[in-house]
Amino acid sequence: MILSVTLAGLLAIFVHTLAPWIASDILKEARTTELLQLMSYSLIPAAIHACFNGYYYGKKNSIPPALCQIIEQLARVFGTLLIYQVLLEEGRPLEPIHAVWGLVISELAGLLVNITAYLITDTISIARTAAGTTIKTALWNKFSQPLKNLSIMAIPLTLNHILMTLSHSLENLLLPQQLMAFGYSSDEALAHFGILTGMALSVIFFPSAITNSLSVLLLPRISETKSRGDMCAVLDTIKGAMCCGVALGSLCTFLFLLSADWFGIYIFDNTLAGFYIRTLSILCPFMYTSSLLSSIVNGLGYASLTLACNLSGCFVRILAIWFLVPVYGMYAYIISMIVAAVVVTGELMIVVKRKCG
Repeated sequence: MILSVTLAGLLAIFVHTLAPWIASDILKEARTTELLQLMSYSLIPAAIHACFNGYYYGKKNSIPPALCQIIEQLARVFGTLLIYQVLLEEGRPLEPIHAVWGLVISELAGLLVNITAYLITDTISIARTAAGTTIKTALWNKFSQPLKNLSIMAIPLTLNHILMTLSHSLENLLLPQQLMAFGYSSDEALAHFGILTGMALSVIFFPSAITNSLSVLLLPRISETKSRGDMCAVLDTIKGAMCCGVALGSLCTFLFLLSADWFGIYIFDNTLAGFYIRTLSILCPFMYTSSLLSSIVNGLGYASLTLACNLSGCFVRILAIWFLVPVYGMYAYIISMIVAAVVVTGELMIVVKRKCG
C-alpha cells in the first residue's frame, strides 16, 4: 500500500500539474487537458483497491475482487447516466469530461467496496495477531521485511507492466498522427481512432473478461504447484487453460463474424465499427490464449520472457504505425495487430514448451 499510494500520488501530481504540456506537446490535442487533470484523481483510489485485490487473490478468495469489479462497472455506467440525466434536464450537452467523471466515480466505488470487505473479514484476525506486540516492533515487522520481499517479487512484474503500458501509450500517441500523415484531418484521424479503440476493440475485448479472470487465478496456482514439484499438475493446468483460450476465441470469432453488422448498425450506429469488428474477430483465439499463456509463464517464474514476447508484439505494431500507416492507412494497423497477436502467441507457446518439456 505504501509503495503503490506513494507512486500513484507522485503520478497524480505529475499528470495534474503537467496536463497542459502533455495535452499539447505529447497528445497533440489541447482539449484533453481538463480530461487528464480529472483522471489524475482516480490514480490513488485505483492503486489502493488494486492492493486489496492482490491481497484477496493471494488468499485465493476471489469474491471481494469480483464484487468490487461489478460495483465499479455499475457505478461507472449509472454514474454517467445520472450525469447525463442532470445535463438533459438543464439543457446542456454531454461532453467527454462527464464520461471521465464516471471513471472517477467507479474507482471510488470500487475502493469503498474493498475497504468494507476488508474491515468485515480481516480486521478481527489481524487484531488478534497483533495483540501483545509493541508499536515499534509491529511497525518494523509490518513495513521493513515485507517491503524487501515484495520488491524482489514485484520488480520484474512491475517492469513488465510499465514497459507494456509505455508501448501501448506510444501506439495510441503515434496512430492518430500517422493517420493524419496518410491524409486524414485531425478530427477524422481521432474519429477513426475512436471507432477502432472505443467501439470495435471494446466488443472484441469483452469476452476477454473470462480469460483475464482465469489469468489472475492461474498465476498463483501455477506458482504454487511448481513449488511443490508437481509438474504433472502444472502440465494439466496449462493444457486446460490453453484449450479454454482456443475454444473461447474460436467461438467468439464465429459469433463476431455473424454479428458484426448488427453491432455496427444497431449498437454503435456506425457501419465502419461493424467492418472493424468483423476484421478483428480473427484476433480472438490468439489474444485470449496469449493472455492465459502470459499468466502461465509468469507463474513459472519467467516474467522477463513474458515481457520479451509482449514487447515483440508491440514492436511489430509500432513499426507498422510508423512506416505503413502513412501509406496504407488504418488497414496497415489492423493487419499489424493480427500479425503481432500470432507472433506473441507463438513465442509464448515455445517458452512454455521449452520450460515444461
